[in-house]
Amino acid sequence: MKTLFNLHAHSKFCDGAGDPEEYVISAIDKGFHSLGFSSHASVPFKNNFAIRDDQELTQYCTAIRNLREKYKDQISIWLALEIDFIEGITRDFKDFKQTCLLDYTIGSVHLVKNGYDDRLWFIDGPKVETYDDGLKNIFGGDIRLAVTLSSDAHRPEEIDGYFPEALEILRDIGYKSLVYFGERGWEDQAI
Repeated sequence: MKTLFNLHAHSKFCDGAGDPEEYVISAIDKGFHSLGFSSHASVPFKNNFAIRDDQELTQYCTAIRNLREKYKDQISIWLALEIDFIEGITRDFKDFKQTCLLDYTIGSVHLVKNGYDDRLWFIDGPKVETYDDGLKNIFGGDIRLAVTLSSDAHRPEEIDGYFPEALEILRDIGYKSLVYFGERGWEDQAI
């Protein structure tokens, strides 16, 4: 079995760049057996990273299902959402899963209540200082509390970002397998 898969890819439907089909073509060209799309689910406030509304969500789901059918003989394509959890603010994961008939979900925390007032603290993004503050204040500075193998691709050319290096490191520190989403649900794959 091939080792290459990615279950965390974005596209033009959220803060990624490019049409989903460009990601599929890139993944096929690079020998991937599976590709999961996980655009950022909509949130109930103005932002520049998530699917905007239910109409755009429907378009996203339809586009990914159409690609699944078109490329079914070449690659497994999965429909998912990266869903933010902000207590008391965001929609329930089950609502998205049932409404969109998702194959899986990715839970995320990009924004948290800062603990002092009702403002949200964006702990993800291009500013290293913002991330470092989040890592320090939420995970006590321990990066090991947050590990997975995905490129979090926001461009087609990032679909396999540092996979060979990451796999080598995982093997070197004793990992024997990875888990990916397959025809039977979550499956182990030797590395």
